[in-house]
Amino acid sequence: MKAKIMKNLVAGVTSLLLTTAPLRAVESDAIIDLPVTVVTGELWQSELQQTTASVSVVGASTLVSPTYQHLEDLTTALPNLTTTGGSSRARYFQVRGIGENSQFEGETPDAAVALLVDDLDFTGLGSIGTLLDVRQVELLRGPQAGAFGANAAGGVIRIVSEDPTPFWSGYAQGTVGSDGLASGAVAVGGPLSEAQPEVLSFRVALQKLRHDGYHTNRVTGRDDTNERDERQARLKLRWKPTERWQWDATLFAADMDNGYDVFSMDHRAFETASDEPGRDEQESRGASLKGQFHASDRLTVTSKSAWMQSDSLYSYDADWTDASYAGFLATWRDRKVLTQELRLDWDARSALRWTAGVYVQTLDEDTDVLYRDGDPTGGPWDYGQVDVNSAYATDTVALFGQMRLEWTEATRLVLGLRHEWHDVDFDSQAAEQGYYQDYVFSGSSRQDGALIGGKLTLEHNLDASTLLFASLARGYKAAGANSATFTTPELPLVYDSEELWNVELGLRSWLQEERLSVQLTGFYLLRKDAQLRDSVGAGGFFRYLTVNGEDARHFGMEAELQWKLSRHWDLVAGLSLLDAERDGYTDPGGWVPERKLANAPSWQYHLNLSYQAESGVFGSVFWSARDSYYESNSHTEKRDAMQLLHATVGYRLGNWEWSLWGKNLLDKQYASRVFYFDNGEGDQRYEALADPLQIGTTLRYRF
Repeated sequence: MKAKIMKNLVAGVTSLLLTTAPLRAVESDAIIDLPVTVVTGELWQSELQQTTASVSVVGASTLVSPTYQHLEDLTTALPNLTTTGGSSRARYFQVRGIGENSQFEGETPDAAVALLVDDLDFTGLGSIGTLLDVRQVELLRGPQAGAFGANAAGGVIRIVSEDPTPFWSGYAQGTVGSDGLASGAVAVGGPLSEAQPEVLSFRVALQKLRHDGYHTNRVTGRDDTNERDERQARLKLRWKPTERWQWDATLFAADMDNGYDVFSMDHRAFETASDEPGRDEQESRGASLKGQFHASDRLTVTSKSAWMQSDSLYSYDADWTDASYAGFLATWRDRKVLTQELRLDWDARSALRWTAGVYVQTLDEDTDVLYRDGDPTGGPWDYGQVDVNSAYATDTVALFGQMRLEWTEATRLVLGLRHEWHDVDFDSQAAEQGYYQDYVFSGSSRQDGALIGGKLTLEHNLDASTLLFASLARGYKAAGANSATFTTPELPLVYDSEELWNVELGLRSWLQEERLSVQLTGFYLLRKDAQLRDSVGAGGFFRYLTVNGEDARHFGMEAELQWKLSRHWDLVAGLSLLDAERDGYTDPGGWVPERKLANAPSWQYHLNLSYQAESGVFGSVFWSARDSYYESNSHTEKRDAMQLLHATVGYRLGNWEWSLWGKNLLDKQYASRVFYFDNGEGDQRYEALADPLQIGTTLRYRF
């Protein structure tokens, strides 16, 4: 059945391409080449069509659409990428079925998919992923250990904002929409010295967004207990004192003052009954400094320094009702990340290129958890509460390098290696004040070790417009520790490192006089001692932990194309296939049989057709769909298959642009998070629904 579905999907995409082909022929003599896209997330920057890895790039021409407000909105436009809700904004991402669903107490901040905003590391903190003044979003799939280390076993997502320019540019825009949506943004950049515009320049961007959040709470009578109230600011400076020196500095701030109230005990869509609605707040600050010294035409010295601090509050009404027994959980986290990278780049532009560098990172995360179960007035149903304090610290030092050797004018061999020393210290103490007796328990652990990863790639140009590549990569996830919260002797306090081997075969091609760009990548990924998030418990008393399963295998492909059909019409399409399975293993609940992995839909596809007339009229239609897939490794519930339709129509006149847009125009109900457990009513399935139909209008002025 699935094979038939896939066959129909491929046939449908091909049919659409063939039926639109005459549009291109109308203006065959016009110069309408596709723009050149540069991938910045790898160790060496390269044009997209020359990148020998599975990479997707969403550029400014797409991001300017008001239907894309946050990184979570791009999930359906990037093959083999999924995301998990269970929070006001999606924070957690999975690539090819690898990645985390959450970070409840006991789940550590190490992650399989890195999230970078310019040079700042916000892995696991995806709430700040608004698309304010963003030039492009890059998705690098597969282990990226050579360039990024332990937190990139599954892949890397990088948000690249607009840089300062020696000329004045910017925009201001306002948006209003259904469900109380109102937002405004402004960005401006230019030279700080008109006499020497190339020497010192800046760019500043500001945004404010308010939205009611779709849900109605029938107990409080409010329709904004799941609201979004978000602010973000960024300042970038570029200083070029000489032709050989360049300094880039970034200051970043985000305040996400959002509510969290989505689950209903009686399964009512977008209607809740919690008497203590939760919060999902995140206050983040960051700064980075990048310096480049061009010692010669061939040798460049680069230094990158970055600091980030994020304070967050995640809380929810654990019983989801106004019952006399009241469960409420709140988690406060304070994370600090400091990184320093120093590297040398030698580029002879023929025969030999190499890079060598050192990377240092310290990460400290302090967590305080309060779980209250019982009558908040101290009545007969007051069972007590649990207070947990934990500290998680990692120190990382890595040596890395990459070398390219040209065998012939058309064939190259690239070798990258990374040797990383990883040290984890973890301490946790929990005090349980029960109705019958009190407990105090604690746990601590230390894990350290050396990890080696890298990538070997063979590149070959068939001709000036077609590139073939084959690569073998070794990735890893470091060992770590589980929290002592609600711990029993049967639960493992630590888990071991994971090893990943990834083989890719790919093709990149420019066709039809560079009007059609095609990317095709096939992969096979083998994971040894796979780290799997797990949980046991009921109600609010859950134990969250990471365990080592056995082996897991991921097999599939990604295909993408960009087609300049004519001067006015553009088509972007993507298709991904995935078959991901894990072996059976033993977890704290017993034997878990072999099955498909979570977060791994067997197929996904999207189509985006856009139109731009010389008269100023423009529009676009975006269609995406994906198969059903398991939500978690700890239960057998699946998210249902889904389809989405977005559309925009608008008009440009001079520097002004007006658009009317709609998201989820078919008003499809589909889950952004699925739980299956006993919340006092026996084991049941509970869903948090993704955003329903939304209509809005945006006015933008560019200069």
